[in-house]
Amino acid sequence: MAALALLEEREKRFGAYPRPDWPSLDSDPAEAAAIFARGFAKFVLRLRSADALERAALRDAVDAMIADNDRMKLIEVRLGCIEYGMRAYQHILEMRQIFPAMRQAIEERALRIGEPGKRKFFRKRSAESIRSQEDMIAIDEAFISFLQKELQPSIDAKIREQSKTMADDEKAIRDDLNQRFPKITARLAK
Repeated sequence: MAALALLEEREKRFGAYPRPDWPSLDSDPAEAAAIFARGFAKFVLRLRSADALERAALRDAVDAMIADNDRMKLIEVRLGCIEYGMRAYQHILEMRQIFPAMRQAIEERALRIGEPGKRKFFRKRSAESIRSQEDMIAIDEAFISFLQKELQPSIDAKIREQSKTMADDEKAIRDDLNQRFPKITARLAK
């Protein structure tokens, strides 16, 4: 399914946040910090571009499912949105816990740089790296908000509408449960 595949691909991409990989003591720390900052900035630019495309693609996929009145796919995407949000917030919390240690490591490293100009440059470029990581987190938080405020309400409304139409038909309810139960159970078992 296209919508679930998009969420899974996005999770892989955001799970690939660059991790701090400080250069060895033999390398020039100021130059290494500059390279590191450029890498983060490029990664953020790619994430912003992918984010815009994924939002549009998800919106289109959900609109198509709503138009097709495809209850099973809507329920699967709704569960996928919840799972994505939970895992993304876990990742965001982990990243936020890393920032103080990164700032401390940057300051400790900066104190070892004897030349004041290089030390200032190192601090500036390292701070840019941290800002880029904060931007990455902000992009993902905004996407989770998009899921919660734009996509999920339209999915929920359609599912409620479908439930109301089959409320008086026991056979339809039984068929729906028989169809959904194995898939939802398998998904929750993951």
